[in-house]
Amino acid sequence: MQKRKLFTWIGGLLMFASLACSLPQVPDIGLGPAPTITPIGNTIEFWTPTFGASLNPGEMVPGARLEYVGLQESGVYQVKIDGQPVVKRSADSFFWNGVVAPGVIGDYELRVGAEILGALQVAGELTVSVLNPLPIELATLPVDATYWNFKNFVVDYRVPVGNLIPGTPILFSGTRQQGDNTLAILGNSTDYTQLAFGDSMVYNGQLLDNVFIRYSLRTSTIEDDVLRLTGTAELWIK
Repeated sequence: MQKRKLFTWIGGLLMFASLACSLPQVPDIGLGPAPTITPIGNTIEFWTPTFGASLNPGEMVPGARLEYVGLQESGVYQVKIDGQPVVKRSADSFFWNGVVAPGVIGDYELRVGAEILGALQVAGELTVSVLNPLPIELATLPVDATYWNFKNFVVDYRVPVGNLIPGTPILFSGTRQQGDNTLAILGNSTDYTQLAFGDSMVYNGQLLDNVFIRYSLRTSTIEDDVLRLTGTAELWIK
């Protein structure tokens, strides 16, 4: 855990200079938390080490009660955390944990960067927990600009045979051989019935009435008793 924290702190500092233009790429999936199977009715977590925001004075970090007030003459940054005024300097913590939206908890472990063109750059880890998801596969996502959009969540799922792919209604029901290739057989999906090694899987779905998800995955292991899917997830939350 300490190694991952050190990586995140150092990586966050390196990201500040580029956040005004774009978000950084997702690192090696091996840096993420250990994958777990999440049955319907429990909690599913999504984690990224590369969350970032560019805040003009008066703006808040999406989904959090973290607000940038402005730059003081002394060169320090005036911010608010849960409405309480706080003074911060570059590389200081900018943490918050709480309810992002109905059924959604956010844990923000950010660091303050520099002000670029009047906007304060912040970056670091974000964990989003969706409570009691009820996954539904969708052809398209009914989202608009009123939703917060969170990207680059690290995905590394090892799905035992007979289990659902987390956050979806899709069942890994087993394997079959086709020549020298082992295929994963899937159920409960309109778009995917089988996957070979290295195949892509782009899934659109709903977790709650106010939470939508897109997975961009590939198969990295197919065995008789386990299917491994790696890639990224993107959430829309309202």
